[in-house]
Amino acid sequence: MAAPIREDDCKTAVQNLLGTEDFVLEGLTVRGVGDGNAAGFMGRHCKLTVAVRVGGELRELRFFAKLPPATKSHRAFVIDAKLFHRECVAYTCLAPMMNDALPHNLSIPYPRCYFSRDTVNPEITPVPGSAEEEIIILEDVSFRGCEFREGFPTMDLHHCRVVMRSLARLHAASILYEHRRRPSPDESLGPRSFLDDLWKPGIARSYAQSCSRTVATASACLWPEEFGNGRDAEVFSAMVKAWDLLFDAGTAFPQYSNIMCHGDTWTNNILFSYEETEGGCKVPVDCVFVDLQIVQYVPPVTDILVFLHIGTRREFRERHTKSLLELYHKTLGEYVGTDLLERVLPFSALLQSHADLRAIGLIIPAAYLPVIFEDMVKGGEKSGEPMDIDEAILKDRGETIASNCKLSQAYGERIMECFRECLEGLGLW
Repeated sequence: MAAPIREDDCKTAVQNLLGTEDFVLEGLTVRGVGDGNAAGFMGRHCKLTVAVRVGGELRELRFFAKLPPATKSHRAFVIDAKLFHRECVAYTCLAPMMNDALPHNLSIPYPRCYFSRDTVNPEITPVPGSAEEEIIILEDVSFRGCEFREGFPTMDLHHCRVVMRSLARLHAASILYEHRRRPSPDESLGPRSFLDDLWKPGIARSYAQSCSRTVATASACLWPEEFGNGRDAEVFSAMVKAWDLLFDAGTAFPQYSNIMCHGDTWTNNILFSYEETEGGCKVPVDCVFVDLQIVQYVPPVTDILVFLHIGTRREFRERHTKSLLELYHKTLGEYVGTDLLERVLPFSALLQSHADLRAIGLIIPAAYLPVIFEDMVKGGEKSGEPMDIDEAILKDRGETIASNCKLSQAYGERIMECFRECLEGLGLW
């Protein structure tokens, strides 16, 4: 069901888009985004169509709106973990600063934000559509020709190359901002001061604990000869240690430069634009990243690890990771210049950071994929019900995952490959 959107909020978004108050709002249509890819896991999404009259001309403007989840426990998770707060600040503060650091003909691959209202009182659940409810109103990038890849397909080499080039542009903006900005006594708006406390909330640690316990239990069920007889405790301990590396990624390896990373570069958060070849094939040419709820100030390889380990299969990564890192690094140098790149991130450092932080690329898919692919077990049918956050990610679901692996061959293949690579990469197999 579409969440109600206040007319005053829409007027402000239109004013910010047009750069003038000289317009008349003629009509507003709100359409809730359904249960497909674009619905998101951590919020309610709506598309807005706004009819405005400007100088006697009737125009139709399109927006995309994001609101926190409606169910109490799900909303509490998003608010307590400051996911919505981070996204508001990322769109309204950090993104403009980074855009200003790029040459005028370039922009970071994010949607433009036209209005946001952050949490007023985290202890109170506001009435939907009220002046207290959090909201972010963005451009609808589908009108730029951007689209999701439906069904969470694995990424082929063409799509991976597009993502590497767009990540390089995003990361270049952060590098250039840090390099060009003048020292100021007011550091409150800088990426470092805002993102240093990213993982401080206890709810994030609870999530890590439940994900670790889930992998440990599932491993004992799936491979009892390897992880039965109490070895699940060893798996749990190794997983918690790997999550600690994620939480401390910005400080664990001081030899690597930190930048503002997207932090959640999996399939559902990437929209691609395409060109059609003479033969009628659609070829990806660019992409936009959405959902800035987990922006991080960490080594840039973090975004690459999350994208590749969720979006591609193990055999693909073994064949193509180095060439994709080379493409990313070459493109990054085109934006920031080779001299600055060699000071900030020489290719040898990128390769070594990929090895040192690889555990991040192992644990994130182990947490995400069992939730993402659960519809495989149901024959692709969606329940239509909102996610039960406690059931989905805040409890030990290991036995359920192991059972689902037996119910669905496709699900079992993806999850068991993911878990086995994780266990091997952590030195447990």
